[in-house]
Amino acid sequence: MSFNLSNKVQAFKFIFRLYNFISSMEDLSNDFSPDSCIVTKFILNWIRPRPTLPQNTLHTGSKGGSKKGPKSGSKVGTQAQTTQAASGLSISGGHAWALLQMEGYTLLPEDSRQPGQSTIARAVRFGYVVALKLLRGSGATNELDILKYLQTFDSQENHTIKLLDVLHSDTITSNIIVMPWQSPLNVFLDERSDILPNMVESLQNQFLEGVWFLHECGIAHLDLKPENVLLSYTDSSPLPRLSIIDFGISVHVESEETMVEGFRGTPFWSALEVGSDCRPTMKYSAILADWWSCGQMILYIAQPHPVNDASVFALTHSKLLSSDPSSRPPLGKVLDSLHAVGAVKRIGGTDEGFVCAQRVPKWPCINTCWYVCFFCHVPSLRLMYRPSEQVVLG
Repeated sequence: MSFNLSNKVQAFKFIFRLYNFISSMEDLSNDFSPDSCIVTKFILNWIRPRPTLPQNTLHTGSKGGSKKGPKSGSKVGTQAQTTQAASGLSISGGHAWALLQMEGYTLLPEDSRQPGQSTIARAVRFGYVVALKLLRGSGATNELDILKYLQTFDSQENHTIKLLDVLHSDTITSNIIVMPWQSPLNVFLDERSDILPNMVESLQNQFLEGVWFLHECGIAHLDLKPENVLLSYTDSSPLPRLSIIDFGISVHVESEETMVEGFRGTPFWSALEVGSDCRPTMKYSAILADWWSCGQMILYIAQPHPVNDASVFALTHSKLLSSDPSSRPPLGKVLDSLHAVGAVKRIGGTDEGFVCAQRVPKWPCINTCWYVCFFCHVPSLRLMYRPSEQVVLG
């Protein structure tokens, strides 16, 4: 059957038949292969009305995604516009939009709890809600490389956000990374009034553990703040799992002696020696700067929520917040001290689910030569094994 589309009646019949065909295809799409589902969704989204998105409104900051300002979450420079009809991710020229449609993603309205997320869009694919981040700017390649590198470590101590997919095509110059959609730490704490000491300690320990793991992998974050920490629940634990995001200004480090120069991060959450945009550039240890931010973060998590041993906690965070970088304690020792008054007391079972796994199992009595050979030939053991720590907080 053929249609003369220049004839209004014939054109109407064609559209009517096409609509019926697509509707029937949609009902059957669940039985198709994944590729067929993507094509079907692409066609459906093209024939349906699409929300109007702002053009050329994405700004990732001067440091590839770093958000700077007088307080947490504020940004220096032009503010990205947002729309109430759809997520804040800019779709310049329609190419990124077309790519998302081709891959089967449908943009969702902006989350009212997280307004102004100009670099992040919320989308759904096959019923799973995800976060889409458009990487561009000086830190785009750096962030993607670090994320891919950290995905190679399968460990409970790795609290890096999961990288689900990377979207790219010849028509757009930037990559779009796909991550799970989770709740930022600040939103989570603001919405919860029933947070007990065990959850406070779990969040503190997971955060410190995650940053320690980054340093063990040779990465200093340099923009640790509540907006860059996400939480989600899993079936395996009644407590939320913590993830760390936004590696746009992160750097590779070898040790605490690795120095960087110039302001990085967000004021109030960055160490004193990092300086500011208004002052002369300074050199400082990237790892020690992260340690100071850790002190600020665990203090933020605990206020105004209770902790089990206020004296030990106060001593711990005050040492991390020392103005003298060399006097800040290593995160391994900080974790030891918090475990001593937190998780270790709970091994008896007063809070089930609080201790979800052992950091490193106690090694059986085996031949010393065998152990040395085994340890030296398995690189992951050299990374994971820390004899002083026996538990991990979930």
